[in-house]
Amino acid sequence: MLVYTFNYMDRVIFASVGEAVKQDLGLTDMQLGLLGGLAFAAFYTLFGLPLARLAERFSRVGIIAVCVAAWSVMTALCGTAQAYWQLLIFRMGVGVGEAGFTPTVVSLISDYFKPNRRATAYSIIILAVPIGSFLAASLGGWIVENYSWRMVFFVIGPPGILLGLLVKFTLREPPRGHSDGKLDQDPVPSLVEVLKYLVKKSAFIHLTMGAALIGFVAYGNNFFLMPFLVRNFDLDHAQAGMILGVILGVSAAVGTLSGGLLSDWAGRHNIKWYAWLPALGLVCSWPIYVLALYQDVLLIAVILMVLGSITFYAFLPTTQTVTQGLVRPKMRASTSAIHGIASAMVGLGAGPVFLGFASDGFAQRAFTAAIGEGSFNSLCTNSAQMANLADNVAQACAVASAQGIKYAMITASVGLIWAAGHYLLAARTLKSEVVSPYIQGKG
Repeated sequence: MLVYTFNYMDRVIFASVGEAVKQDLGLTDMQLGLLGGLAFAAFYTLFGLPLARLAERFSRVGIIAVCVAAWSVMTALCGTAQAYWQLLIFRMGVGVGEAGFTPTVVSLISDYFKPNRRATAYSIIILAVPIGSFLAASLGGWIVENYSWRMVFFVIGPPGILLGLLVKFTLREPPRGHSDGKLDQDPVPSLVEVLKYLVKKSAFIHLTMGAALIGFVAYGNNFFLMPFLVRNFDLDHAQAGMILGVILGVSAAVGTLSGGLLSDWAGRHNIKWYAWLPALGLVCSWPIYVLALYQDVLLIAVILMVLGSITFYAFLPTTQTVTQGLVRPKMRASTSAIHGIASAMVGLGAGPVFLGFASDGFAQRAFTAAIGEGSFNSLCTNSAQMANLADNVAQACAVASAQGIKYAMITASVGLIWAAGHYLLAARTLKSEVVSPYIQGKG
């Protein structure tokens, strides 16, 4: 859990420093979205599958240790960047380091725990998500406000190098297939065999698409949540960071625990609940989340946003572990990587980029409506330049910036309903396609 905490901190830290980076380097929201999403996701995707294939053949513990050290070094280097392109390169490096982590960890969990306990076990381990989210947001915001955005990377990066050594010398490598009651003695299948196997699994395809669409909304909206708070409620970075930490931390803690426990409990009676529960949660939470974005009172907005964000995380333990039950033990790391590639490209890659693009578009529209002419990105993205603008133009910039990010987040949230449809479709074939010995009642 400690390693996973730093993994998530390094992944989401740009959510807390993004607004400061934008003001310092004069970036657009689109450029910010590329830094927070696509720069990371592209290389996370590119290296995820090769590293997962290594995890099918070699020590998973050793791979995790190297990955932890690698992403920690690249995170620290982000603090040295003097230009936008340098930040892009270092974020790509973080993506390479993290690419081998999740598939390898999920494979280990599948060998540590029996099928009908995996969602609960995984939900406990990924309590690191709320812890990491809270620390990244609150600590990151405080450091930005009192020191600089660069110092944030110098603080959270280096400890991971020591964690890599801790993993190497303390984590045990279990036999493959250990928790299924039968060790997997078959040779490691080729990637082509794995892909052919998965293409026939309708439940896997829909679970993966559902998770990817949730990631699209969650990664995109959470990445721009701190700018939303700063621009719409006139908060400083420390205040916005603390509130962001509460929103992400509470919703992630409740979501991951409830998602795993409820899914394992309901799944014992009918395995289809592993897909029905996420669908139900998404449909119920969507209107609450949208309502939160329309609030003018900060406290009401925060409460509604916590409630609406719970399903961003409740699906994690269910989807990750059930997809493992659809395949043989020596396919698990590759399956997790393939699932992760879709989630990374659609969620982490496209989510922040779409939010940034849409925010710039909505902001330009609001700016034109207020002023009548002029480019929002040319006049309103650099804090030093804005100090020299006429009062009415500066005010139009502030209002347009706030409206742009709000309506972009509302637009993106429709992806939650789309995701719910995929989970309902996954439930139709889930029982017939599972190969792990789940304990279940009536189908």
